Amino acid sequence: MVASDDNIMMHGGDLSAAMNRYGGTREGWLDLSAGINHVSYPFDRDSALDSIGCLPTQADLVDCLAAARVAYNVPDEVSIVASSGTQSLIQSMPVLLGTNQSCLILGPTYSEHQRAMARAGVDVAMVNEVPKEFFPGDCLLVCNPNNPDGRTLEAELLVELASKLHRQRGLLIVDEAFADVNPQLSVMPHLAEMPNCVILRSFGKFFGLSGIRLGFLMGHEVQISKIRDMLGPWAVSTPALRVGTQALSDLEWQKSQREKLQAQAELMDKVLDKRGLYTAGGTSLFRLVIKEDARDLHRKLAEMHIWSRIFDYRSDYIRFGIPIDQKAMNRFDEALGKVMYR
Repeated sequence: MVASDDNIMMHGGDLSAAMNRYGGTREGWLDLSAGINHVSYPFDRDSALDSIGCLPTQADLVDCLAAARVAYNVPDEVSIVASSGTQSLIQSMPVLLGTNQSCLILGPTYSEHQRAMARAGVDVAMVNEVPKEFFPGDCLLVCNPNNPDGRTLEAELLVELASKLHRQRGLLIVDEAFADVNPQLSVMPHLAEMPNCVILRSFGKFFGLSGIRLGFLMGHEVQISKIRDMLGPWAVSTPALRVGTQALSDLEWQKSQREKLQAQAELMDKVLDKRGLYTAGGTSLFRLVIKEDARDLHRKLAEMHIWSRIFDYRSDYIRFGIPIDQKAMNRFDEALGKVMYR
């Protein structure tokens, strides 16, 4: 969404806003505004379409949760709930805070976390470093890896933070929406020993199926039951459950995609470096560039029908998703060569 004449965007991935402003057709745009795998998992489309007329069954849900448990390395003692996308889970996080409505968010990060907390009346504050101490009842929310800069925290540190918060009757929320590309970063294997921690996982980003709308929350039953009750029955569509089960069960495809995404991201780094752009961080699904006139670069690329992501809180931030193949990478490279010095 374009929010003003300064091109400030609420989120990436909305090409309709780009086309309304700069023209062109969807097929003619190179959309690098979202940190999403541009290679979609090759699910059984006939089976997914056939399931549209069916209410999701308990068997569908059980199969999908079981596949998620294996793919995400979820301990047996930990509960899982599925939702129609991580965004709906983010909206429900204030329910877990109890009577003490306060939350610290390690930022800058995905803005919807702060918005969801604020809408619910939570006293929310953005902090730029990990707090050393906590007040009774504090909630700490971290994205790991972080969006948009790819900042990561070691699992051991997150376990330590959960322990500190537990002593203060607090809560740790870890958003691992981009952890699929580097599972070693996940704190999931420790979750059974972290009774005051919940983990968010996004399905659509890594599998290139963001339109499916599927997400998961993992934690101890005392927290997960609250979210399950809030979401109610049929929280996820039948096609989403069946596609999710198929994709999450395909561990070989996941391994192969991680390798391919990393290789493509390394090519992206070479392009950015060649064009004199400073890469401040990212994951193998996106790169963050710091440039003084980032918004001008965003506009010039948009005029060439290449859509990038800029931010309201930093005028020098511009984020690029990773082009899908060499043809798309060459187009991006050539466009940078044209706009950087004009």
